[in-house]
Amino acid sequence: MTEREECIQARENFEDTETLAPEQSLSFEQHIRNCPDCTAWRNQTKSITSVAVEMPMFDVPEAVTQRIMSQVQTISEQRKWAGQSWILSVVTIAAFAWIFALDPLESVNGTVSWLIGLLALFGLKMVVETTVKSDAIQKQA
Repeated sequence: MTEREECIQARENFEDTETLAPEQSLSFEQHIRNCPDCTAWRNQTKSITSVAVEMPMFDVPEAVTQRIMSQVQTISEQRKWAGQSWILSVVTIAAFAWIFALDPLESVNGTVSWLIGLLALFGLKMVVETTVKSDAIQKQA
């Protein structure tokens, strides 16, 4: 096992020593004690935990919870639209490239290139609408 893998395994089992065999628990504790990175990590973890334990706990009104959940949902929708927008942009660019490649051809190919052009314009319209929707959602948050 590499040193990095030992660090990861020791950190994952840092607080779960009751379920481990005694020799494994001792091995992890020994690694954390001897590894400077893991020692720093353990000290930082203990510091964060002690601060968290000392923090006062209080009830949050339901309206605040709902507002936070709404914003989380809005952000996830924005990311979904951004992914779809990117795919649509690539398809639109590919369609325009194809139009320019087929444009000089006559008759049937010319008609096909016009149809592809119309589809590309429709795709561009969808990209613009998606961007506008994304901006509107972002402004609501």
